[in-house]
Amino acid sequence: MLRCSLSGEVPAPVMDVIMAVEKNDHSLLGQAMTLLIRDASQLGLPKKFLTDIMQGLETGDWSGFAQALKTLEFLGAEGRFFLLAPYTTSREAKLETLLSALYASRLDLGEIPATLPILIELFGIVHEQIPQIVPIRGHAGAGWFAGESGEAFLVPNGWAGLRDGDGPVLNNMSEQLVRVERIAFEAIQTIFDEPSSALLLGAYTPQSMLAATLNAEYSFHEAGHASGIGLNHKLAAGVLNSPFYGAVEEWRADGVAFEVARRSLPVETAGTLVASNFITRLGIDAHRRGALDLDTDVNSVLLTFHSIIESGMLKVRHDNRLGFVDATFSGLVRATELMCASAISLTRREMQLSDPRAIWTLYPNVIAVPESVRHLFRQTVINPCRGLYRELR
Repeated sequence: MLRCSLSGEVPAPVMDVIMAVEKNDHSLLGQAMTLLIRDASQLGLPKKFLTDIMQGLETGDWSGFAQALKTLEFLGAEGRFFLLAPYTTSREAKLETLLSALYASRLDLGEIPATLPILIELFGIVHEQIPQIVPIRGHAGAGWFAGESGEAFLVPNGWAGLRDGDGPVLNNMSEQLVRVERIAFEAIQTIFDEPSSALLLGAYTPQSMLAATLNAEYSFHEAGHASGIGLNHKLAAGVLNSPFYGAVEEWRADGVAFEVARRSLPVETAGTLVASNFITRLGIDAHRRGALDLDTDVNSVLLTFHSIIESGMLKVRHDNRLGFVDATFSGLVRATELMCASAISLTRREMQLSDPRAIWTLYPNVIAVPESVRHLFRQTVINPCRGLYRELR
């Protein structure tokens, strides 16, 4: 499926390449790329980078493309850029690679507080560089960057040539906002009672704060992934190759992120980041097609749900809707204290392992969700939202 801007912002040479990718027509793609390279300067796109893309298409060598991603040399005039390469993501416990294209522009959503000093304070050392989050506005895309079933959070190790994970994370705010506004808002109002749903959605009030709050929350989450053994080291060791292990890593990163936010931001601001996370997790991720049997994100939401239920700060009302005991942003921060403590403890324990593969013995013994909580999760989160969604992959 093709994803296009409706505002006429996509130059014809760019659109021709994207259409060729969508049609999987390699002959047409080569011709369209040649014309795009010819017009690069006029379009404000870096010609050298487009040449690197062409080299990758012709030879399978994506090293030039990867290097330009690492150094942000793919950015053109006024932050416009065009990306085209094989991109790999995990769907329903399977890795899938598609040649994917994206035309977008960089956004300025303000500064994110430094997270590294807090991670050093918590763990003494950080083994991986915290990736730079680059918020972007997507104008057109194909492959994995097309529509609601595609990827909105583009991680470095998804790209051909960047398997070491060294590079920026591209956060496509166009897709993020569509998913939150069209999908998550209604789900949150369905799952939670009125005071709690109003609290969560209040994180995006005024509406102009939505993109900045989302982007800040994702930035703290990536800092959580960098802690401990480090996400890229785990991926390289192949220890996150099941929905459960991947879910524990997502849950752990969220817990560390909440603690870092609590220590570096005013409590009300930290609470808005927790709210933003809950909107994404409970309003979108919990309802993905793979469900608890196959999907990492669904399982990570279950772990968060379990932590908040255990905290005593989340109750089930008589009408089967959820409600926070303290429906304030500071109350949300207190509701995550147990999750934060557990995630930090797990992170410190994994740092003591002599081999990342030993995570296979550590994770199952750390988090065990009772069947009663699984039933409650289906009853209060998943089942009430059936029918609200198109296919969420």
